[in-house]
Amino acid sequence: MRRLLLLALPAAIACGGWYFHEHYQIERGPTGIAVKPRGSQPAPVQDTRPIRPVLATAGDTIRMATVNLDPLGESKLQHPEMSKVLAQTVRRFDLLAVQGIRADTSDVLAGFVEQLNASGPRYEYILGPRVGPPGRQQQFAFFYNTERLDADHQAAYVVEDPDDLLTYEPLAVPFAAHRTDGPNMTWTAINVLVDAPSAQRELPALAEVFRAVRDDGRKEDDIIMLGDFRIDDQHLLAAIAIPYSGCAITRTTSNARHTALAENILFDRRATVEFSGHAGVFDLMQQFNLNITEVLEIGEQLPAYADFYTGEGARRGRLATPAPDNRLR
Repeated sequence: MRRLLLLALPAAIACGGWYFHEHYQIERGPTGIAVKPRGSQPAPVQDTRPIRPVLATAGDTIRMATVNLDPLGESKLQHPEMSKVLAQTVRRFDLLAVQGIRADTSDVLAGFVEQLNASGPRYEYILGPRVGPPGRQQQFAFFYNTERLDADHQAAYVVEDPDDLLTYEPLAVPFAAHRTDGPNMTWTAINVLVDAPSAQRELPALAEVFRAVRDDGRKEDDIIMLGDFRIDDQHLLAAIAIPYSGCAITRTTSNARHTALAENILFDRRATVEFSGHAGVFDLMQQFNLNITEVLEIGEQLPAYADFYTGEGARRGRLATPAPDNRLR
């Protein structure tokens, strides 16, 4: 089987009408292939020491989430009731990774964000280019609360797969939390979607995506992968086989019918000690008093979320204690 070669390509990535790109190069080393910005310094050697308990400092939390709204386009975003529910949903999170955007025009999100920003904190978005095979192309986006987070727009990129092991190339964006009383948490978020018929091939390939983004020359060790993995947490961890990896969402379901888990948030437990241990699934039916038909019109999947402390290296207690709303019904 061919090794997956990953290249962070220059991409037209839109954010409120702006477009950003970054140049990268592939380098071969003793441990394989790495992706680095041109002129970057070598990535640091990976720490292989075992996980040790870390006492947390006091700090606020931010809430990250992911949801596949396929198909998300003009019909949903311009529908009065559905757009209202979507706007209220986005506002429940500081960062929301969205998959399944299939719009005919490139400015479809601009009108929605205008509605989103009619009151309350200001949100911005980063929209990736169309990816995927002809006839099935879609876009990924991140919505984020500018009062809580900063995004490095110039460093946003898509990850290309020359060997065609992935159906949809992931979108990677660096973020930083706002904090006034100490070092702030920084991380690179990767927005991913696994194609169900090709999951057996694509899930192991995501490990290469994770490593390529981690080793892209920015020296960022907090890599958080958010998306629709089409599989539950136990099978995901077995398939992706990233050392010390963990899933925020466990022992629950993420689809509207409550039959399966697909949406999840994956990270290195040794590096991302900022995970609070609190995570769950945002049930649109309960939150907005909708019936199942109304929820399914919005999407098959529900947002899966996790809370992280804003301080770099902050953690309270032990790792990943499931919250009551994260248990299987």
